[in-house]
Amino acid sequence: MPLKQSLSKALPMSIASSTTQRKRISDVKKPTHSSRDARSISETKVKQLPLRSRQLSQRARSLLALQKISSGVAFCLVASALGVYAWSVCVPRLWSQESKKLETLQRHERHLTAMSETLKNQLAQQAERPETGLAKLNPAQVIFLSPSSVPPLNQPQTTATENQPIVGNTPLAY
Repeated sequence: MPLKQSLSKALPMSIASSTTQRKRISDVKKPTHSSRDARSISETKVKQLPLRSRQLSQRARSLLALQKISSGVAFCLVASALGVYAWSVCVPRLWSQESKKLETLQRHERHLTAMSETLKNQLAQQAERPETGLAKLNPAQVIFLSPSSVPPLNQPQTTATENQPIVGNTPLAY
């Protein structure tokens, strides 16, 4: 009895006094089913749906088709975004690296040209010194050759292709 009183005090007044729930807690009977009875009840209560309801409706099929199409479009958008990223970020980065290499090679070429000219100048200065043992240029010892008559080469026929650019169809970005 004390359990009933404590439960009735714990329930809110509106629930305890409502007309639909006037039954006392002690009046509610607990079901007493055996396991065999529970199986038979669950078997009788489970109802299979007819075959027609298992088929998808036209609206559901159209939504599935829309999902497949949107998945394909999303894949294409991601692929194109990666392509745009590669073109706008990776290609200029590679272009920058290659242009730095080109500038370095050009600087080395200028340095080598300057060194070559310096060596030529040093050799010319050493040739002018008397202690090198080289003979000085004497105009009486110079031999002049007269030009021989060489038959002229046949000039190639000029065509309309001379006025066209040499580049052709190749891209200029290489």
